[in-house]
Amino acid sequence: MYARHNPAVMDASTAAGYLTWAALALGGTPGRATPPAAASRRQRHTSLTRRSDHMASTLVAEANRACLDACTECAQACEACAQACLTDTAMTECTRLCLDCAAICQACVTLLARGSAWASRLCQLCADLCDACAAECERYDMAECRECARTCRACAEQCRAMAA
Repeated sequence: MYARHNPAVMDASTAAGYLTWAALALGGTPGRATPPAAASRRQRHTSLTRRSDHMASTLVAEANRACLDACTECAQACEACAQACLTDTAMTECTRLCLDCAAICQACVTLLARGSAWASRLCQLCADLCDACAAECERYDMAECRECARTCRACAEQCRAMAA
């Protein structure tokens, strides 16, 4: 009984049975990666909410899009940089700043997306943290740190413009 419900110990035929059942339950065909209905919904949603030249949804106010895009890109770069720096104890401060910066960038994305009146105040704090993160990352000669510093500088610029 344990092997039947634990994916780590199930045999190939049991796993194939579960995959077939899951595909049918989702309205698809066994062996297809994505059920057609789900793929169609995803494509329709993507075409309604994404523009080809920006990451931000078209539902977000135009004035907030550039800052939202910069914050999104910065958060991703900071997370990647923090992951790359985790194993080096000499880069502890870089890791901490990257994680803090990613968190505040995500908070900015949330407030900017909903058009919050508090977004500009948070963006000022985000710009300051992005500058600190960029300065720390510029101390290291790693591709992740260079990319993080670049995106942090761009994000700080957009956040300052939003806060003004």
